[in-house]
Amino acid sequence: MPRYTSIGGAIALTALLVLTTGHAALSASHAATTASTPPAPVPGTCSVTITTVSSWPGGFQSLGTVRAGSSPINGWTVRWTWPGSQTFINVFSVSSTVSGPDVTLRNASFNGALPANGAALFGFTAYGTAATPVATCTSP
Repeated sequence: MPRYTSIGGAIALTALLVLTTGHAALSASHAATTASTPPAPVPGTCSVTITTVSSWPGGFQSLGTVRAGSSPINGWTVRWTWPGSQTFINVFSVSSTVSGPDVTLRNASFNGALPANGAALFGFTAYGTAATPVATCTSP
């Protein structure tokens, strides 16, 4: 289960759907092994899109979608450089590291393993002028 209450009903539902889909993809013969031994990181490709969904004087809210490519991934990192003086208020479904304008977001424990063509959502609120940064995604 996600560790946040909700950014919106769709995000909580989608995060749950990704987890359910990930578990459903396991075969019965692998379920016991996977439950007791975490899978090793699997290199893969991913992409990210970020959309500003709300803004107000002095701040904004954005949602991001990380998508796995044609192979499953186990872990992802999103990076960008803020175009101005934006700073986070809160982040959801990720851990963040910020150094000046440089931002690094890493998956949470519950949304890092994505099946082929699967997706995970994250969100944030920030101070400053609304910005849709050009972001990159890598895995792991």
